[in-house]
Amino acid sequence: MQEIREAGEARMALVLEAWKLLRAIRGPVDTLFEHFERMSHTSACRALLEMGVMAASELAEALGVDELLLVRLMRVTTIPGPFSEVCAAGKNPESETNNPYTFAHRTGGKTMWEYMAQFPERTKAFDYVMQSQTQAAMPTVGLFPFAGELSKFKNDDETPLELCPDIKGRIILQCRSDVIDDISWEFPGIERMKYGFFTPQPIKAAPIYYIRRCLHDWPDEVCVRILKDIAASMDPAKSRLLIAEMYLPDQGANIEAAWFNMTMMTPSGRERTKSDWT
Repeated sequence: MQEIREAGEARMALVLEAWKLLRAIRGPVDTLFEHFERMSHTSACRALLEMGVMAASELAEALGVDELLLVRLMRVTTIPGPFSEVCAAGKNPESETNNPYTFAHRTGGKTMWEYMAQFPERTKAFDYVMQSQTQAAMPTVGLFPFAGELSKFKNDDETPLELCPDIKGRIILQCRSDVIDDISWEFPGIERMKYGFFTPQPIKAAPIYYIRRCLHDWPDEVCVRILKDIAASMDPAKSRLLIAEMYLPDQGANIEAAWFNMTMMTPSGRERTKSDWT
């Protein structure tokens, strides 16, 4: 019995040191996000077991469940287990007013965003989380050669661009009214404009339209509406649309991408695969 006890204590001590090492490697932000990973993994396992799923993408048809929903749930469970990954594709629930968030909160026909707008403090907390996540892990302008692309066009002080200090032009930050109103600090050289992307784009013929981390909030049909409104204001000769989003590999997604995808199911959005984008 003494040997069993000592072996158990040594095992737990080793596990604890491994946890400490993992947290040191991941850092504070990833360590916090680990809770989302566990939550996504647990909920995905529960949903899959209630469906009766144990393996194989063909079960989607046999079980009468949506195939893409099945893939999204299984993607979270194939990284740490207990399932093995298989290749599959299909449709996904795409209602703005009938999704996990609206069901849980009984929004009465409102979208997640319309419902949240009724609670300013909740919306403010959400915006702060998005801001912190961006600052910690997701660069805004460093992934695209703005200077090189913008220098190809003749610009003046009225040209809507100003993403590079050596090129004349303007940068116009567009967002929801409540977000713009909540900005309490100054952005030198940046104009603010209250705008909703379900209305015609008022800025015409800009060299670059930059939409960042918005489309993953919405189902495909809504994304098409958003992009059509932008396209209607573009100049075919010089305008470019830059979309900044995560994309998942068709197979072999990492755990962060998998739980992001699960999270985006909340408002009927999703992280799309490279095949989805192309």
